[in-house]
Amino acid sequence: MRQHGRTAVALIAGLALVVLGLAVLRVWSAIHAVSPRAQPQDLVALVQAKNDQPGSLGWKIKHDERINILLLGYGGPGHDGPFLTDSIMLLSIRPATREAMMISLPRDLWVKIPALPRNRFMMGKLNSAYAIGTDHKDYPYVRSEWKTDTGGGDLAAATVSQLLGQPVDYWVGLDFKAFREVVKALGGVRVNVPTALDDPYFPAGESTGMMRIHFDAGWQQLDGERALEYARSRETTSDFDRSRRQQLIMLAVRQRAFS
Repeated sequence: MRQHGRTAVALIAGLALVVLGLAVLRVWSAIHAVSPRAQPQDLVALVQAKNDQPGSLGWKIKHDERINILLLGYGGPGHDGPFLTDSIMLLSIRPATREAMMISLPRDLWVKIPALPRNRFMMGKLNSAYAIGTDHKDYPYVRSEWKTDTGGGDLAAATVSQLLGQPVDYWVGLDFKAFREVVKALGGVRVNVPTALDDPYFPAGESTGMMRIHFDAGWQQLDGERALEYARSRETTSDFDRSRRQQLIMLAVRQRAFS
């Protein structure tokens, strides 16, 4: 979709007139594991792919090939490390059996990033792959294939594919502002918070200051800002806990979209 959070990616060109956030929801809603009511055929309507083209979405559905979609969340302009991906999730779908899984990948995982010409790589954290392919000023020596408008997501997808040994068919990038707009468009989301969360070190806006955020255990109605806070908080819990919170938010978004 949008490398900087706004422009639709060619793989969802048919949804160019749809708000970025709602386009993301349509992709997610097509995944049976995330929504049991979704059908594999819904993906065909979202991504214009020819059934007779090997490797295309329609071809994979017809031949029961696994479909992998990478979801990337990042701060965007105005934030510290604007293109470092706070959230990295892989949705893997098996259309015929309606089986799928959602995997959160640790952002601090030390990996080989295939960024350099002549098949060379850089060592770095997984969350830096999107930034390396996006920030052409600070990373001018990357391969020509990453110097496009979608280079950030393409490089992140190539890195994840290399890491997991699985192809990544599509990727979706969403910045904080667009995420808030998605939740706002839905009228908020309802989340069952499993454990109370108290974080006195949450970033205060786009400044270097801190603020305290708190979430009681139990069902909570969250607007865009509160949903983002719940998904981003990390100082008082582990990165694994944060990944689970991000998955809860995703499922809440899916449920609200269908209600």
